[in-house]
This record gives sequence, C-alpha cells and structure tokens, in this order.
Amino acid sequence: MSTIYPDRRVMRTRLKLKSSLLETLSNHSLKNLTVASLCRNAGVNRTTFYHHYDSLDDLIHQLLDDMVAKVIEAYREPYTQLTSFQLQDLHFSEITLFHSVLKNQAAYTQVVFSPFLALFHQKLSLAIKDVMLSDLSQHGDVDHELYAVYHSIAVTGLLIYWIQTGFLRSPEEMADQLLMIVRHRSEQRFKVKTILSPLLIDFNRVRNPFGG
Repeated sequence: MSTIYPDRRVMRTRLKLKSSLLETLSNHSLKNLTVASLCRNAGVNRTTFYHHYDSLDDLIHQLLDDMVAKVIEAYREPYTQLTSFQLQDLHFSEITLFHSVLKNQAAYTQVVFSPFLALFHQKLSLAIKDVMLSDLSQHGDVDHELYAVYHSIAVTGLLIYWIQTGFLRSPEEMADQLLMIVRHRSEQRFKVKTILSPLLIDFNRVRNPFGG
C-alpha cells in the first residue's frame, strides 16, 4: 500500500494561518482576533480558511495540538527503541524534551504568555499522562495512574516555568535537573525553618499579561 502524503499546498496554507495566529499572540492584539484579520495577515481568503478549519476555536486547538505533539514526540524518544529501562540508567543527553521546545521557543513563548496558557497546560499534562499509561508500566506499591497524573503535571509545570523564565537554564541543565528530581523524589529531606514567615504572594507576578 502506498503512503499518502499531505498536499503541500494544504500544509502551506495551514502553516500561514497558524503563523498568523502566533503573530497575533506576539502583538497582544487578541481583542481584534477574527477570522478576517487572520486571513488578511496570512494572505488567504475566508473561504480558504473554512475549507481547513471549522472555526477560529478549531484553529487554536489544532495549533496547540501540534505544539503538544512535538513535546510528546521528544518525551518518548529516550525509550522508543527499548523494552525496559531504569531511571538511574538514563543520561541527561538522552532527554531531548527541552531541546525540542527551545527549537520553537518563539511559538511556545507566545502561547505561554497568552490567554491560551491554561488550555495548553491542560492538553500537555493530559497527553503526558496518557502516554505514560499507554507506553509504560511500573512495579511497586504506587498506583500507576496516580503516579502518571503526578508526573504529567510536574513535568508540564517545570516546562512552562522554564519558558516563563526566559529559558535561563540550558536544555542540558534542565534535563539533568529533571532526572535528579524524578530519581530522588522520595530520598530528598527537607528541614523546616524554626520560625515560619507569613505567606506573602505577589499576585502581580501571575497577572494576565494582556491586562483586563
């Protein structure tokens, strides 16, 4: 059976529309986000848009799904050719997750600093959880599904924090730190301060960057 490849014209048109959406995010102009404005920026007409997408929401979801798919592909890479592995045997150079995001840092940054952050977080954490449940099994007393939920939210949060802080640490350092966190999560000992300070949260740090 021959392999069916996507039409290049279709791929180019969809790429133009997704790029137009990302450009709109970078300009913080979501109040004026419409199908007409996206088509104008992309150089396509509305009929073409609706040939590829049912609605603006459909385009947004497909853009985020594409970005999540790239992360998942990199997440699975260390064990794709293996039948089993132990965390202590993995080297940080085998973790390509952070390199993958850095290659597309502009797109991930625009999404993370947009109102779509919550949706992206939800999609990515659910995808990592599903991959863990479908690809991997583990031995021990910890419930596999609960561990998958915990792990997926932790990895997603770490990745988003890295993006939000401007990729200050290198991909290699992030991969190394992630491995150390996962390996030693049960061995880490914390010392509680003698006098606990009042909890002060600077809510300005988490304010919507678009205002409102």
